[in-house]
Amino acid sequence: MDSGSNPFLEGISQIASEVEQFFTEFIDDFTEIVDAFVETSEELAELVKDAIVNEVEQQFNEFFEPLFEEFLGVSPLMEEREAEDSWAMDPSFDPLPEIPAVCIGCHHYHGQVYNGNLLVCGMHPYGWEGDNCPDKEPISFN
Repeated sequence: MDSGSNPFLEGISQIASEVEQFFTEFIDDFTEIVDAFVETSEELAELVKDAIVNEVEQQFNEFFEPLFEEFLGVSPLMEEREAEDSWAMDPSFDPLPEIPAVCIGCHHYHGQVYNGNLLVCGMHPYGWEGDNCPDKEPISFN
């Protein structure tokens, strides 16, 4: 055999190189198509999710808002609650007052806020002004 180039082997080598290049380009193009499809799918899924959430929220509000207003006298919508609270609140009222010193450790201390007003206890709804409350009962842990 001749140690020179063999036209048949060169042809096979050339075909193999072209097939390899074709598949490399095909895979690159296919990867770009798949990436574009995934990106579009993610965007579409986000749009569908937002549309569903908005529709469910609207249906929920349309169904429950009249019930809340009828039975509880309140509206579940934040804008309406803020508007109601803006005129109902006493501007001089501190919404997070300190516990009156005399009330610390008292069995009757309640400390909950209702309609923007703190209920300290049943006997003294606004708290005792002095240092010695006549109704103070220490908390019993027995």
